[in-house]
Amino acid sequence: MINVHCNLCGYVPGRAGGAEVFLEGLIPQINAFDEISMTVHGSNATRNWLNGFMSEARDFNEIGSDSHNVVNRFMANRKLRSVVGKGDIVWSPLNQGVGENGKFQEVLTIHDLIPLHYSKRNPAYQPNLSRRGMFALRWSNSMRTARRASAVVTVSNSNVDELKGAIGPKSPQVFGAPNGIDPAKQRAAEKFLWQFSGKPNVVAVTSGSKPHKGIRTLEEVADALPGVTFHLIGKSDRQFSQKNIVPTGRIDIEELNSFYQTSSALFFPSRIEGFGLPVLEALVFGTPVVATDIPVLREVGGEASRYFKMDDIAAATQQLQTVIADRGVAETMSTQGLKHCRQFTWANAAAVYREVFNTVKNQTR
Repeated sequence: MINVHCNLCGYVPGRAGGAEVFLEGLIPQINAFDEISMTVHGSNATRNWLNGFMSEARDFNEIGSDSHNVVNRFMANRKLRSVVGKGDIVWSPLNQGVGENGKFQEVLTIHDLIPLHYSKRNPAYQPNLSRRGMFALRWSNSMRTARRASAVVTVSNSNVDELKGAIGPKSPQVFGAPNGIDPAKQRAAEKFLWQFSGKPNVVAVTSGSKPHKGIRTLEEVADALPGVTFHLIGKSDRQFSQKNIVPTGRIDIEELNSFYQTSSALFFPSRIEGFGLPVLEALVFGTPVVATDIPVLREVGGEASRYFKMDDIAAATQQLQTVIADRGVAETMSTQGLKHCRQFTWANAAAVYREVFNTVKNQTR
């Protein structure tokens, strides 16, 4: 039996949609393995959230308060160290870990290298001093844990080598475990698949409007295509001069599904991604995808999607125009996308984690 302690001491449910999709998809799959005994550690709010989607029995240890500032997180990690036994494994699934050398092994999941890019003086992201400092501290903590971990997992195969290089010569073995798709979304998509309409409206830049999401590219393409409406999904504090960029604010899952079903395409000009979940979500509905040509989006979008080089506004505009106007192209992309996305499941991701936990367990013998 492998005793796995899932470290959610720094997690606040309801504040990070991507984290919840990841945890809700993966934890039940890992917990279902007969050879793994999982104990989840977190606040009372985390317990209530967990009870909302897990029917299988699992252990829970309440640690910390629902206000996870730095001090509370530090104290919670101290309590966690005291209850983990020798030979047990701590799995820290959200970038930050315990970083303890000693009686137990730690598996750290790092989702992306975005904090690394923001903490540098990269003019493309224009971070203010406080944001740069925040990202630098976050990345420093991630790297400290990674160098002490027994294994590190990232959420795509494309980022494995870059992450190894970032960790440095003390890097442990790094595994790629691509994210999966929510089964409920899969079922919804099967009932309401995308159909070509020729309407000039697209889903754009889901999950906010930070610079790494390609906001400048969005603005320039919107200028070039004034007859196309770009629905900017997610919370955004940015003011746009382009009238055809329409921020939606936060929306529920049904509204998001409706956008995928009825829009001409997903336009995803992101510059950095750990995985690019919106691309996978669009493909599940059969929605054509036009995205930046970076390795991780190539991995998720496959040959079913169309790509443009970063900052190439003319190419981005042309690709999007073609998908909106050419029914044959769009329907071929839709069919290919429905086939390609089937390989991304939480069961497949959980199988990688089972391999990682077994590998780490065998290292202690």
